[in-house]
Amino acid sequence: MKPAEWNTMTDEAKGEMAQELMKSIRGVFVIGQALYISSQVLKRQPHPLNELSNAEDMEMMGEAVFGMGFGVAQANHERMLNFMKEKKVEVTEVPFWQEWEKKKEEA
Repeated sequence: MKPAEWNTMTDEAKGEMAQELMKSIRGVFVIGQALYISSQVLKRQPHPLNELSNAEDMEMMGEAVFGMGFGVAQANHERMLNFMKEKKVEVTEVPFWQEWEKKKEEA
């Protein structure tokens, strides 16, 4: 979690703090989670926005290096999909940029 003094820290201090986080178990978990979610978002975008090679690289890094966070995020996603299927919840996926455009129009 960002410390309260983050905005007043030097870039060097921020970099050191972020590198220490990346080396920690929590950092590995967060990076793995981010890689899983990002890969799934990219794969669902229409061409040419889907960048499948980037999504596959994210999956490769997530599975091989950041497996803890990647695996938990994947399991949570699968559990959620199974729950929704059991409850017969219909999900309509809307590309993220359409949501942003809608919010801008409403503002």
